[in-house]
Amino acid sequence: GLSWKAWLTLLIITAYNPTVFGETTWQKYPTLQSLMEMVMTNNYTFPPPTTAIDDKMAEEYRARERQLR
Repeated sequence: GLSWKAWLTLLIITAYNPTVFGETTWQKYPTLQSLMEMVMTNNYTFPPPTTAIDDKMAEEYRARERQLR
C-alpha cells in the first residue's frame, strides 16, 4: 500500500538526485538499496544477486522478509 508508494517515490527522487541522496540512502535504507540495485541491474528478483552469496543466504533473506509481513 502506502509504504511501497513512499519507497518508489524515494527511489525516483534518488534516481534524479544521486549526488544529494544516493550515497546516504544506499547506506541507511536497505529496502531502498535493494530497489536501487534491481532498477540498475534490471534484475527484479529478491534478494538481489549481489547480496545473496549462496542459496542458504538467499533463503535466510526470504525467511526474514516473510517474517516482516
